[in-house]
Parts: sequence; C-alpha cells; structure tokens
Amino acid sequence: MVACAFAAYTVVWALGAMVKHGTAGWCREITSAGADPGYGLLLDIASGPQEEVTFTGVALLLLAGRGWAVQCSAVAISAAARGVLHLYYADHHTVWIWMAWAATWSGGGLLFAFLVDHSARATGMGHRRFTAVYTSGIVAAHSLMNMSWIVVYLAVVAGAFVAVLIDRLRHEFWWLASGFPRFTSNGTRRQRSPRDPQPK
Repeated sequence: MVACAFAAYTVVWALGAMVKHGTAGWCREITSAGADPGYGLLLDIASGPQEEVTFTGVALLLLAGRGWAVQCSAVAISAAARGVLHLYYADHHTVWIWMAWAATWSGGGLLFAFLVDHSARATGMGHRRFTAVYTSGIVAAHSLMNMSWIVVYLAVVAGAFVAVLIDRLRHEFWWLASGFPRFTSNGTRRQRSPRDPQPK
C-alpha cells in the first residue's frame, strides 16, 4: 500500500507539473518566500499531514468501500475544494491553470486511492487498516517531495517496490522451504499458520 501511495503521488505530481509548466512559482515556494527561512523545513514537513490527511485520509475513511458513483463525486468535490484553496497563489492570468493543476494532482491522486481501495478489498484488507497505511504513505510522499529531496524520495520509492517484489517472490517460491520443518525459538516444531503459503 505504501508503494502504491508513493507511485500515485509520483504520477500525479508529474502530470500536474506538465499542466502547470510555464507558470511561475509553486505553492511551496510562494509560501516559504513569505516566511522566516528557519521555518522552511517545518513547512515542508507539515504540508503532508495538513493536506493529505484532510483531503485523502478523511475521504478514504468515509468512502472507502463505497460505489464508484459516490467516490467519483468525492473526487470532483475534493479537486474543486483543493483548487479553490490554491487560488491564493494565482493571478487573473493563471486561475484556470491552477484549477486544472489541482484537478490533475488532487483529483487524480484521490481517484488512484479509490482504485487501490477496490483492489485492497478484493484481497480482504480491512477498511481502517487500508486507510491508515495508504494515508501514511501519501503523507510521507507529499512531505518528501516538498523538501525537494528528490534522491531520497526516489530511494524510498525504489525501496518500497523492492519490498513488494521480495514479498511477491517469497510467496511464489514457498516450495523452496516447504520441505523443511519450521521451528520456534525454543526448538519445538511450529504448527502451520493460516498465513503460511499453502502447497498448490
């Protein structure tokens, strides 16, 4: 889920950058310019929880598991609300660019979250667990990107995907260890758990 959140933020951030290309300034830069330089890092860190918990976390908590009609309505409302908030940074020449950017970045991000939600429900993942894990991932992605630590951000994305790949391979090649008894720390044989890979 964390890997999906980072992937979602990467995609919608890139698409949003294409929409906003040529428009001077990002909201982070404009906000930081009006604050004491010592608060720059704090603003970057706070931006993730401030926006993503509000617009992504709450939407998932209330609407995860609901039908597509309700979720798509939430995407439209969220994109419009987030766009209006960001009009603070626009002038009369760039209003529609900022709104289109918010629709791409915010609306696209929430739509992706609902897509992942439908996949998570198919695997039996609980509603609250999914909401907590996905929201944590998107909060971290937002804050890291605002810090402009691109190398760190890409390293976290790569690490998340490697973790997913390793977990996938572990389940695919369960038979490598299936012939060996499993033991607990005190030397007694452990009973098979329902979570253990089952022989095919």
